[in-house]
Amino acid sequence: MIFGEYLKLLRSEKEISLRTLAKMLEMDAGNLSKLERGIIKPPQNEDIINKISNVLNLNKDQKKRLIDLASSSNGDYPMDIKESLSENTAIPILLRTISNKRLTDAEIMELTKKINEEY
Repeated sequence: MIFGEYLKLLRSEKEISLRTLAKMLEMDAGNLSKLERGIIKPPQNEDIINKISNVLNLNKDQKKRLIDLASSSNGDYPMDIKESLSENTAIPILLRTISNKRLTDAEIMELTKKINEEY
């Protein structure tokens, strides 16, 4: 899933129209539509993502997912991940292992669940 699709899903779940959300975000409705359709890149400014999260009343996991999707769509990592990478030299080994095994998203989520249960 890409940022725009997720944003649209969240907006739809909250039963907020595109124009209403654009107004709440003080944003042009046309630009919001382009953002949801993936025509323009997601915001990289965390303040904007925080504003979206607050307006949509997102929970912690939804907000993190929005940040992750915004970062990955621009070929970057979220700030907390960057900090973890610099603090723990074993993380790149873990990421390479996952990549080399060509795990699917579902398998990665299962692995994440097991790690959370174990540690």
